Amino acid sequence: MEPKDAEAEGGGESKPEWLSGVSTNLSYGDEDFSSPNIESGSSSQPPFLQRAQSVAIIISLLLSPVTVILVAMWANDLGGVSWEEGESKQVFNWHPVLMICAYAFMNVGSLIFRVTATSGYHASMRSEQDASPHSPTTYINQKKRGIVKLSHASIWSLSIIFGIVAMLAVFKSHNDPVNGYIANLYSFHSWVGVLVLSI
Repeated sequence: MEPKDAEAEGGGESKPEWLSGVSTNLSYGDEDFSSPNIESGSSSQPPFLQRAQSVAIIISLLLSPVTVILVAMWANDLGGVSWEEGESKQVFNWHPVLMICAYAFMNVGSLIFRVTATSGYHASMRSEQDASPHSPTTYINQKKRGIVKLSHASIWSLSIIFGIVAMLAVFKSHNDPVNGYIANLYSFHSWVGVLVLSI
């Protein structure tokens, strides 16, 4: 599809089809800096990119529980999990299981705003009529956003707890008085893990 020569038709500047919903009027005084056309509800992203993001989100959300199940099966093949003294290998198996659970929950917690269309980006794309402070739609959207924010905070808190317990499992398995002592924090992996969890 070739762009039309708008100047030849006397119509000003030409735009590609995927930018048809984007206003290109820049005005400094009113501070309107090429904002998307809110009335039409269109995004400034190309449709293929929107579809690709939606597919990536769905795949990511589907693969999260799959990874948890696969790692749990692997830990089971390694002897299962335990928190008892003298079973340091089984105590250590909590580490990969809980870490993959933490990352799976972080994935869901991060994508929850995109899935429910309550991110700041989505809010800015709503029409000005819906953005009225007395509109019932605004009240529902704010309530929905509050619920999503609470879910986001809860999921991330749970992820942090999983990460802390996973690190404690490593220290407990390395300092088992029955099976013997193994040095702690001796690998690059362990230092990166401590750094990531402390951030």
